[in-house]
Amino acid sequence: MRCALAAEPVAARVARHLVSACFAGQLSASVIADVGLVITELVANAVTATGDSGSVEFGAWLDNGDVVLQVIDQADGEPKKSADDQDAETGRGLLLVQELTRDWGWTPVPGGKAVWGLISASSACSETSSATPC
Repeated sequence: MRCALAAEPVAARVARHLVSACFAGQLSASVIADVGLVITELVANAVTATGDSGSVEFGAWLDNGDVVLQVIDQADGEPKKSADDQDAETGRGLLLVQELTRDWGWTPVPGGKAVWGLISASSACSETSSATPC
């Protein structure tokens, strides 16, 4: 699945619901919960980085036993983990992404960056073939 949304705070919640619905019946409830949390964090970060006048794109698909999540924003620069202050109410999103994914990273793209994460889909239905989009 691929989708573009206005860079508004509600985008993270919409993305979580769309991705969760996309994988319903294909993945276990615990994997869907992790996927939902990671896409929420990635989209929320993209909305913050992009600002009110832009948009964010996200995609989710199964590939070689992993759920691949990708979010593209319109902001340059490396995503930052900024949870040095243990009492801070924000800044822990990428730490959560790091804990819930098998791997994650980012790549510059024209006009911004793509941030991605891989979550093991070991509970996926055996019928799901490699690189099958949702």
